[in-house]
Amino acid sequence: YFAHSTPDTAGGSNVVNLSGTYTTRQWEVGSAFRRVDAGFNPEVGFLERPAFQFFSLRILRHLRTPKIAWFRETRPHLTFRQYNDLDGRPQSRIIHIDSHFLFANGSFFELPGFNLTREGLRVPFEIADGVVVPDDIYDNFEWNTIFNTNLSAPYSFSGTITIGGFYTGHRKGTTFSLNARPNDRLNASLRLVYEDIDLELPSQKNQGKFHRSLVGLRLAYAFTPRIYLQSFTQYSNQSESLTANVRFGWLGPAGTGLFLVYNEGRATGEDSGLSDRAFVVKFTRQFDLGR
Repeated sequence: YFAHSTPDTAGGSNVVNLSGTYTTRQWEVGSAFRRVDAGFNPEVGFLERPAFQFFSLRILRHLRTPKIAWFRETRPHLTFRQYNDLDGRPQSRIIHIDSHFLFANGSFFELPGFNLTREGLRVPFEIADGVVVPDDIYDNFEWNTIFNTNLSAPYSFSGTITIGGFYTGHRKGTTFSLNARPNDRLNASLRLVYEDIDLELPSQKNQGKFHRSLVGLRLAYAFTPRIYLQSFTQYSNQSESLTANVRFGWLGPAGTGLFLVYNEGRATGEDSGLSDRAFVVKFTRQFDLGR
């Protein structure tokens, strides 16, 4: 499709989106091209980034194994995605090569996952406290894998592992999620994220080494199909913060009802203490004025 907007500045701005897919039982092939001019106003919705050109290509092959009851199929595939500035300077690029392995019970993993990445920085940016990545074009290679057990089972886990180049150095990271649904009322999820990053920044006196830890816990309990209690608690070592959200809902027709929400944030660093707190009450009711 093609779209045109007329912002406050003189003239106008355009966006072009061309895409196509070809799908059979054995093959999936898709490609896309997008161009967004500077100053384009989407009016509604959002843009993933301003002023860019985007190219993508994806090729995937389905290989079924009907004679193996416990194994469903493998999916070797290649994915290419690239963002450029309008003048052709690279913003980011990834070439992803791997194969999915899907089991009959819903378990899944992908190997070998290889990524060839490129990041083009026009201005330096601070990636962590006191750690500034210089503007340059960075090409790297990384290995990653994704896995999960049967997500529809009462208890399941999933995760990712990433090891490889990262800007001027290296990164080792993992994400792990443990999910529990022992009955129709209770739902719990624990998520752990850890990244160990070591950047070679000699001008910054070896300050390029840091790690990021993120822990999140979600809990939900349904007293009835219309009455529920939910909570989300998260800790981040990078922002040195602990946040919590608790929400009680008593639903009426068409999404109406009573909602009680409590939010609290606390700093955990040197200046530890309460940073914000809020309690919100919302009640909506639907009336039929046609009678």
